[in-house]
Amino acid sequence: MRTWVLAVLAVFWAGAAFGAEQPKYGPPPAWVKPAEIPAPGGDESGPTQVLVNDAQIRFNDGGFESYARGALKIRTVQGLAAAGNVALMWRPETDTLTIHHLHVLRDGEVIDVLARGETFTVLRREQNLEQSMLDGILTASIQPAGLQVRDIVDFAITIDRRDPLIGGRIDRASGDMLASPSRRLRIRALWPKGRAARWRLGEGMPKPKLSTSGGESEFLIDLTDTQPVKTPDGAPARFGAVGFVELTEFAGWRDISAMMAPYFAKAITLAPDSPLKAEAAN
Repeated sequence: MRTWVLAVLAVFWAGAAFGAEQPKYGPPPAWVKPAEIPAPGGDESGPTQVLVNDAQIRFNDGGFESYARGALKIRTVQGLAAAGNVALMWRPETDTLTIHHLHVLRDGEVIDVLARGETFTVLRREQNLEQSMLDGILTASIQPAGLQVRDIVDFAITIDRRDPLIGGRIDRASGDMLASPSRRLRIRALWPKGRAARWRLGEGMPKPKLSTSGGESEFLIDLTDTQPVKTPDGAPARFGAVGFVELTEFAGWRDISAMMAPYFAKAITLAPDSPLKAEAAN
């Protein structure tokens, strides 16, 4: 069975213990602007249709909060497999995952999956064990019972990340937000006014709308009926990087290497009683 995965994690960041190994449940943060679910339409080919892909992030001095909402309409029997397993991933050493809702919308009725007693199961998959790699990523998975063709699966979550490694700097990149057609795609970012945030957009992404309010800067891309960007056949993989958004305060790799250098310097320093010193003396 395919899994509808919301990957709420960074690829290579690590940090001190902050997060939680079990998801929390509660309302979204006050700064979030909820998206309305549009009626099905546009490109309705395929077993499922993405109605809402809503990604909002708010940076602060200690890290960021990342809100995501997805709504997927099941169009065929094959679509039941694609939508039948909702999986949420996070890093417990830096992240706290809060689940806001998981609803099934059916003929005007809102079915609250969590309120009827269904729960997420937390898994530690460690998919790279064969390469002797442990990443510690957790997955909260659920298979809503009784899904039917024409149902809409609607869920929303927030990840609160506190990662001391990058010292609260703005630094975040998305994957290909145009990989699947969406009735509505929204990318919204907030950060304290005066912070030197830069951004880079992949092919197919329009220029953002920029504004300031209440001491915060806002970055906004809000699109309707998006389509995947065609990439060149046979081209190197780097040419397939389209539809992304990058936000950062780093001016370049020099800034990143300067931040990381002290960690490497500490790692190569031997303690006075290190057994390696004795071996070297022999």
